[in-house]
Amino acid sequence: MAWISQITNIPIPRVFTYQSSRAKLIGFKWILITEISGTSLVDVWHFLLFSTKETLVKEFAVYSTKLFQNKLRHIGNIYKKPYTTDGSPLDKAIWSAESSIHSNTSALNKSKILSRPNVALPLWAACNYPAFLEGPDKHTEPDRTTYDHDEDGEPSDDYLEDLKNYELTLLRDVFMVTMRDLEPGWIDVYQKTQREKDYDYALRNCDNVLEARVIREWIEDVCSGNSHEGLRERIDRAQELPDNPQGTLS
Repeated sequence: MAWISQITNIPIPRVFTYQSSRAKLIGFKWILITEISGTSLVDVWHFLLFSTKETLVKEFAVYSTKLFQNKLRHIGNIYKKPYTTDGSPLDKAIWSAESSIHSNTSALNKSKILSRPNVALPLWAACNYPAFLEGPDKHTEPDRTTYDHDEDGEPSDDYLEDLKNYELTLLRDVFMVTMRDLEPGWIDVYQKTQREKDYDYALRNCDNVLEARVIREWIEDVCSGNSHEGLRERIDRAQELPDNPQGTLS
């Protein structure tokens, strides 16, 4: 967090102190930070003007640009530089959570490092939409009059969900256009690493009963060279099929 505060103006908590090892008296890791007051975006989303949402998305594009332009050279955790007993800094070393020193990054157990929080991500994982912009594509604006309404005249949750997905589809375009203007290199990485993102999604969702069949079929097609379609595109297309009116994929 201290590193992010130094290179960006992203509003994040300030760290007072922390413990990164379980081998202490308490027995677990902890962090003491300042409180940031506010309201969760999901609680106010439907009350915000679309122009406000556009402004928010453009702010996140600036944050993504700053982080992309300050890429780390190694995979691992970020800690303050340790010091020797006489107070001199230990140079050219990566300090791990277990307080061991590695002068060669190839010697690091990457699977172990990647399981810890606050680690550097590979570029293909970092160059993606902000999490709040994720969702199925919906290119047609929902017609409010075609949905059920409650006794107060408010539209059903189905309408609000479809409206949200429609707006997110538009906002993803806003994000990409802004990123193309701010940092074309980010766009280049994003476009060239779709397959890595698809594999990661398949790994994380292979136990999802609603998507497992489509994921399995997509993997079989990719392995046989019969498909250049992205996994998320395949899933979105399957959800829109007439025989899956509820989006059920299995």
